[in-house]
Amino acid sequence: LFENNETFTINLSDATSGAVISQSNGAAKGTIVNDEGVVIYSVTDAYAYEGQSLIFEISRNIASQYDNSLSISLSDLSAAAGSDYFNNVTAFYISGGEKIYLTVTGGVLVLPGTPDISSGIKNFYVSIATQQDLIFEADETFNLKLDYAYVNEAAFIISPYNNISLGTIL
Repeated sequence: LFENNETFTINLSDATSGAVISQSNGAAKGTIVNDEGVVIYSVTDAYAYEGQSLIFEISRNIASQYDNSLSISLSDLSAAAGSDYFNNVTAFYISGGEKIYLTVTGGVLVLPGTPDISSGIKNFYVSIATQQDLIFEADETFNLKLDYAYVNEAAFIISPYNNISLGTIL
């Protein structure tokens, strides 16, 4: 579970048997260092027939106790936004066998954190609807790109090997 470093303070008080607590050394600060590393995001390719939705899987290597903001962009290759696929993104995750829908505003997806590592959510799904047409044509493609990720205003890593996925409309 990714979390920030945590700090605590120990204060000595109520000395007994003639002991004296130094005013300058009567307190100590401790730090529990996060040792899980940083969150790394990646995304898979997806394909679907015309009129169906492409489902891209976004994964993070470890769960986070904080909400994450992840920027997603779509770009045309041989498919055209508006005529072959719709530029609106629907996002969700699965919990207890149910789809829980997420907010996507201006291309930014907010992924929920969890304070309990055992229920940490690491996989999310982005759905892009396609347009059915009656034209016989070759497969059409577009890219879904993970542009950046932020947690508590700290940047996280987008995998340089899996940050752009290919959406194929069959």
